Amino acid sequence: FNVEPYLEECLDCVVNQTLQELEIICVNDGSTDGSVQILRDFAKRDDRIILIDKKNAGYGHSVNLGIRIAQGEYIGIVEPDDFLRLEMLEELYGIASEMQLDVVKADFDIVRGPDGKRTYSRQRICKNYDLYHQVINAEIEPDIFQASLFTWAGIYRRKFLIENGIWHHESPGAFFQDNGFWFQVFVKARSIYFTDKPYYCLRRDNPDSSIKSTEKVYCICEEYDFIRRWLLKEKEERYLSMQWYWRWKGYLGNLRRIGSRYKDAFLIRFQEDFTKGLCAGE
Repeated sequence: FNVEPYLEECLDCVVNQTLQELEIICVNDGSTDGSVQILRDFAKRDDRIILIDKKNAGYGHSVNLGIRIAQGEYIGIVEPDDFLRLEMLEELYGIASEMQLDVVKADFDIVRGPDGKRTYSRQRICKNYDLYHQVINAEIEPDIFQASLFTWAGIYRRKFLIENGIWHHESPGAFFQDNGFWFQVFVKARSIYFTDKPYYCLRRDNPDSSIKSTEKVYCICEEYDFIRRWLLKEKEERYLSMQWYWRWKGYLGNLRRIGSRYKDAFLIRFQEDFTKGLCAGE
């Protein structure tokens, strides 16, 4: 949505991936700038591109729509103000297909500054390095939840997502839907692999990035309510305490993010939600 200054670089890195056997699904979520024309121009030059131009409905709805129409064996998600190293999809797919994995996730870089003057800051996908380079899951290694929740840092077997009904929360706006997707994936995946090579380049100098908004105060609450409902529906109550731990971390991060005029009201909601969890014995 409205990423015209960054979109061409993003698309360049996707169409020029060393893995050329790609289906490239571009979802325009009601942009009002020149984004859709850039997408149309690329689609004219590359018949692998499928363009979906729709009314604005938010991040979760847009990504779910792409997953629903995708035909590929694995799915990667690229946010349009970021970019990838050209070997990312080939190398991650090589790991995934060799070991028949549900999920492969990789380290990434935080990028600041214009092309030619950029700085790259390496970020680990998982703080516990002992969890890298092996096939693991939450049942045998609960510390797997310490890995970063970012959806775009890896690829996912499409059959695994569909069979387990794993979708992004379709809440309005573009806030925190990666939390719910990540939690579902880590609960249900039987084979997850972390690699320590950074591929994804996360831009942190876009002034219009949704993460920089100081409003939408209660989106984090709604996302963790979604996760809790999903756990109860799936009879995965054993992960409820893990949900409360990550809800707590998310609420603290949100408290630092939101504007000062919202903090008192959010603290009241913080207290109310955790009182409910305590009373429920969770």
